[in-house]
Amino acid sequence: LICAVLLPVPKANVVFRSFRVAKRSRNASALVNAGFAATVVDGKVVQASIVLGAVDPKPVRMKHLERGLLFLRSQDLQANANKVLSSLTEQVSADLLPLTFGFGRNQTAHIVSGFMVKFLTAMFAEAVPKDWRSAEYCLHDMERSTTAKQCFPPPTDLGGELNKPMTKTTAFEQTMGAAKFTDDIPKPMHTLIAAYIVCPEANVLVKGVDAAVAKKLLGSNFHSLITADDLQVNKISMNEILGLQIPPTYNSDWDAHSRLLLPSSEPSMYGGQPVALLLAYGDAPRSVERAAAACSESLQLERVGAPLIGCMEGGAEVCEPLVCTKGKIPAADVIEKAKAIGGKSYMTGKFRKKSQSHFYMEGQTVLAVPEEDGITIFAASQGPDAVQKAVAKATGLQQSKIGVKFKRVGGGFGGKLMVPALLSATAAQVALKTKHPIRIVLPREVDMGMCGGRQEIEATWEVAVDPKTSKIKAMKYDIWLAHGAGENMQKLIGHMIGAAIDEVYAIPSITVTTHFAKQNFPDRTAVRAPGHFESNLLMEAVLDGVATELEIPGHVLRERNFFQGKFNTSGLSGSLLPQGTLADYVHPTLWASIKSKTNYELRFKNVEEFNKINAWKKRGIALAPARYGMALTPGNSARIDIFKDGSIQLALSGAEIGQGLHTKVAQMVNTQFTQELGYGPPISCMRFLETSTEQNPNGGITGGSTTSEGSMFAAGDAVRQLAERLRDSAKK
Repeated sequence: LICAVLLPVPKANVVFRSFRVAKRSRNASALVNAGFAATVVDGKVVQASIVLGAVDPKPVRMKHLERGLLFLRSQDLQANANKVLSSLTEQVSADLLPLTFGFGRNQTAHIVSGFMVKFLTAMFAEAVPKDWRSAEYCLHDMERSTTAKQCFPPPTDLGGELNKPMTKTTAFEQTMGAAKFTDDIPKPMHTLIAAYIVCPEANVLVKGVDAAVAKKLLGSNFHSLITADDLQVNKISMNEILGLQIPPTYNSDWDAHSRLLLPSSEPSMYGGQPVALLLAYGDAPRSVERAAAACSESLQLERVGAPLIGCMEGGAEVCEPLVCTKGKIPAADVIEKAKAIGGKSYMTGKFRKKSQSHFYMEGQTVLAVPEEDGITIFAASQGPDAVQKAVAKATGLQQSKIGVKFKRVGGGFGGKLMVPALLSATAAQVALKTKHPIRIVLPREVDMGMCGGRQEIEATWEVAVDPKTSKIKAMKYDIWLAHGAGENMQKLIGHMIGAAIDEVYAIPSITVTTHFAKQNFPDRTAVRAPGHFESNLLMEAVLDGVATELEIPGHVLRERNFFQGKFNTSGLSGSLLPQGTLADYVHPTLWASIKSKTNYELRFKNVEEFNKINAWKKRGIALAPARYGMALTPGNSARIDIFKDGSIQLALSGAEIGQGLHTKVAQMVNTQFTQELGYGPPISCMRFLETSTEQNPNGGITGGSTTSEGSMFAAGDAVRQLAERLRDSAKK
């Protein structure tokens, strides 16, 4: 038992420094840490001790580096600092050589070399080159002086609460934990707790599922195992259900239907694919999850082939490429001419991006309750209509016999558009088969394994440039998007990239060829601003590359390539989303305003000056635009009931996902009544019902950043109808 630790204060001639690098300054494990100590006498190192941590199971003495530092003199640094650093870097590599690295050997070597520069500067501040001296201090040692301020003009008084700042109506309840989410609903009697048994690897056959492990852990609470053979419908295409036909057509050997559970005859499409559903009595979900995890670990697997993960460019594709174009002259023709000219008339580059996971606060949650004349689904979803249709497809029930409802959703970001429908299709079939309510709540690790995030991208771009004007004359992009197990929204995102990739840039000729690369991943799906986010990254990567080659500031190149005038054709032909016109185009004005308010040119100049005189510490500043296509989703509806005491209840097709939809609609209702009748009911007397297919059938999705506004307009229309009736009643 360690009772105390004594750290002696270093002597006057001892220089001691400790260093740490992590992904975040707080609440993050170190990637590399180190302690450096040296005794310096008359400008010479006479003793050195260096310990490295976090890269090996135990701390490591860096003996080669210690010997390299020994007898180092300040004069040596003054004579040739780079030679000294090169020699010490070789010693770092020698110390790291015997260590076992899962990954990051080169990264660690660079980090430790950086520590070395800091330590040399600490020991011999006057001997190191002047442009090294800023290396010693850490950014976290600097005084934080960054401030931000937003100024808004006084809101226009519309005669009610709309257009006025106010706290979200349920802010207190959500902060205190009193707000109810789907899994907070009291469970009906005899509810079975369900947990997925998942295949841990891609491209393997599962040779049966052994229930003995679960029976041992759960005892008498064990109910059963559900496999693909137990489901009436195991393959579902959400796009078919929703009536979406998205080209290109899949290859004949590719089945894009989503499997609810992995059939024993098929190899797994990805690690984390559901194999079976473990059912148990009681109210101990964590025990059931642990039993399911133990079953997952005990699965007998037979390797079919190597999984396809990464290396997409030039690999297997699930369908023909999607080609989108813009301009009268093919981009390839313009680029070939520029390539023949050579020099800076032609440029090419690569772009790569990994996936991005949804990290909603509330995991995927479904409760399926059999009723005497159908079934009720409580699902945390961005689209109850999609859930209802998926359950109808899976069970054969008519939509009128399927109720889907929820009070609120704890975040979605696109991750609760399709996945809740597939989970609900499984839960509904099992509930009807067992005649028990079924609860499915995915633990975070299962959630992130099953629910695909944003698509990975590998891409190559080519451009033709006029070096004199810095204008891009043509661009050609070969894009490889990762395509996971099912269809989901993966091809649609390719179309959205084609519709948005030109951003705010007047490039006369563009060709974008999007390949859908076969990958052993779960369905990649919508993540915040799908297609638009990718377009922005892809295009800005080109602008950054061209600016670097032309040796001009990035913001200057962007300004020279902006659309000009008030009407500009946006988007590419060949996409499902048609080309449009940027009517009332004001981007150059907005850009100039931001530059002026931030004093950008002066700050950019200051950054350049700092970087010229500092070798090891750099500053950066950038200004980049983004164009976002607003999705006006159809199907927004509102139902408003007025009670005899004047209080109001509201039911909306839009989902409250944390964006304040209920608050905005309440403001709208208050203001619309005020404008129509001279008085609006206070928000405190309004109650919002669950989002429900029983109250608002045939609704759309909540997404695209416009559902709140769509719900507000629907509610405003309902208020106008009610006001007309009230006026007629008042006349009588």
